[in-house]
Amino acid sequence: MEEAQKNIELLIKKRGKELREKEINKTIVIDGLTNPTLYENAPVRILFVLKEAYDTEGDNVEFWNHTDYLRDPDFYILDKKDYPTHYVVSKLSSGLLHNWLFSNPQYEKLWADDTTAPEILSDFQSIGWINIGKFPAPGQSSTSSSRLHEVYNDWKDVLFAQIEVYDPDIIIFGGTFGVIEEDLDNSDNPFYGLEYLFKEGATKAYKDKKGRLLLSTYHPSQRTIQREKYVNSIIHLARRAEFRKNINK
Repeated sequence: MEEAQKNIELLIKKRGKELREKEINKTIVIDGLTNPTLYENAPVRILFVLKEAYDTEGDNVEFWNHTDYLRDPDFYILDKKDYPTHYVVSKLSSGLLHNWLFSNPQYEKLWADDTTAPEILSDFQSIGWINIGKFPAPGQSSTSSSRLHEVYNDWKDVLFAQIEVYDPDIIIFGGTFGVIEEDLDNSDNPFYGLEYLFKEGATKAYKDKKGRLLLSTYHPSQRTIQREKYVNSIIHLARRAEFRKNINK
């Protein structure tokens, strides 16, 4: 899987160089697997598909590696207010990997004692995290619908390649499933022939032809529903769904 991640990085750089001139911030963002070995050996492979990066370490540097950023131990001083996306992704990662709900006592003790506890770092680094667009968003905190459609069309072949190479068991689309759904008639789409399963809370569940579970939900930093309800609805749904892995074991 490490070699596969290196090949994906080359693919992102190649496409990014072709598209750079049309972007305001010309930094190409590398994303994917923070720790390919942990991801490959995880009891369930989890991939988050979000929109774009909203911050990088410096504007218009040639490349910024999001996986290096998530690998940095200093990053794991996770703050619920300042880094809501990372905090909720961490909660979901541990919840799905261990079949824990939001307020699991063991997890809460880890957070209370040390946000850099090895268990938290290991869980967070066991997932894949990709953005549809591989340049920083023009805005600081949001991506418009028209912008999302534009970057999807620019990057969808790279996105499809990442999904096929990483071959996750669960894919969580955080505010991004709409552009995928609109493109389901495209036979090149890896989710062509998708089966709708059911809905719980704000999350809809689908299963693809490979038996992978797709979850269409709000972005992890959403403020529409309480965080605990958001996380637990996703975990409850994954417990109910029949797909190629069983998180209840």
